[in-house]
Amino acid sequence: MAGQVFDKAEGIPDEAAEGAVHQALARYNAQRALVARRMFFRLMIVIVPLVIVATMTVGIIVTNGPGLPVYGLILFGFALFYWGGTLAVLPSRRFQRDFRAELLPAVFGFVDEFSYRFRTDPDFPASALIDDFVQGLSSKHFYMLSGVHRGMPFTLTETEFSDNSDGGEGTVFRGIVLQFTLADLFPGTLLVSPQDFSTRHAKRHFLERRKLISTRSGNRQVDHSFAFRTDALDTATLLLEGEFPEALLCVGQSWPAGVVQLLLCGDKGFLLFTGRENVFELPGIDQSITYETHLRPMIRDLQSFLTAANLIRSTAVFKQEAFS
Repeated sequence: MAGQVFDKAEGIPDEAAEGAVHQALARYNAQRALVARRMFFRLMIVIVPLVIVATMTVGIIVTNGPGLPVYGLILFGFALFYWGGTLAVLPSRRFQRDFRAELLPAVFGFVDEFSYRFRTDPDFPASALIDDFVQGLSSKHFYMLSGVHRGMPFTLTETEFSDNSDGGEGTVFRGIVLQFTLADLFPGTLLVSPQDFSTRHAKRHFLERRKLISTRSGNRQVDHSFAFRTDALDTATLLLEGEFPEALLCVGQSWPAGVVQLLLCGDKGFLLFTGRENVFELPGIDQSITYETHLRPMIRDLQSFLTAANLIRSTAVFKQEAFS
């Protein structure tokens, strides 16, 4: 099948990159304990005055009852807790951010123009493009990877969608969202969901955006596995007559323990992998990092996600002249 390529050697850093990775790990692990101790001492500097303020507040309430001094101490305590705590952890966050900026481009050397941003970074975006296709849900993004793989620009986030309305169902999706650029323009929207997965809330919120109708591929195995909904029936029919359905089966079988959904719209594709959490999140400052335990699984996972996207991209081609 076109695009069905998984080069295991591709994800292995070359000798120079591997040397840079191990040097960065050694420096990080050597400095990590000191940074963690300093953060602990700074937090103690915040906590001790906070305990004193709390004790004074209780004493005043017992002696004189609640009043203006009590409210002032409570506000002071909250301000001390927020600002003091933020300042206490800021150096360790900066240390980890600098470490990620040095380490991860070498780890993911098979990705061009690689960028990684964590939710606590100052330049972390407030939203992602997938938010534009979801209605009635609030979103939370935990980290963001972006770059170009084999000529395909992509952005990957770990995302949580929640229905916080009255009578809402809370979290309706938590997992990986991989946005990638299609090789050809899809003149509408195509939503692909597993048949045996209860996605009534996710489907509802996607479908509210556009009026989509159901269609089938004509392949019994594919139609048994996936449900197709679109507002561009002619183009979707051409798509489902090609290698695209077989690519979907291949991608779906690659994640037997999870659920994969696909959204195509214009020149953008979105793969949603349900149930994947903390895939590209490094351990906290209190833990050492090793290549085999923490970095090699990241390389394997990112390569798998990008291979799936490239497979979809290579088969999601349309005969545009048919519509001219």
